[in-house]
Parts: sequence; structure tokens; C-alpha cells
Amino acid sequence: MLYSKALSYSALGNPVRALELTDRYIAIQPEDHRGWTQRGVLMFESGHLDDARFATEKSIELNPLNSHAWNNSGLILLRSKKEMQRAADALSMR
Repeated sequence: MLYSKALSYSALGNPVRALELTDRYIAIQPEDHRGWTQRGVLMFESGHLDDARFATEKSIELNPLNSHAWNNSGLILLRSKKEMQRAADALSMR
């Protein structure tokens, strides 16, 4: 029930409430990869890439066949590389 509610709040554009419910779900069901996948998505969407990476890696650890988590891992890597490149470009402009 918590997981479904978290997905609903996320879809309705309320990521704060979605994250609260996702974290409660993970506390109750820490071995369910779906909660960790959802947490990774919410962290990614809010720009918290380290937290997104941790949650996504945990999801993959729990279910190595989770294609959503693998896809999310790639998206996190791409955004991380872009942010690193922007930082390098900003430093080189000094």
C-alpha cells in the first residue's frame, strides 16, 4: 500500500510526499528492490545524484535483473558526466 501511494504522489507531482512514503516502505521492506528503485528515481529527479546512485545500486544488488534500475543507473552516469564536464569547463574559464 505504501509503495502504491508513493508512486501515486510521484505521478501527481508531489515528490516530497512520495519520498516520505518510499522511505517508510523501505524501512518496512528493505529487501524489496522496487522501493530502492523508486527512491533512486526521486533522488535523481531532485538532483541528488549520490543518493540516486546509492539507491539504484542497492536495487540492482537486490535484483540484478531489474531493467529499470539498470536504465536509471545509465541516466545517473550520463548526468554525472555532464555535471563534471560543466564544472571542468567553468574551472578552465578562470
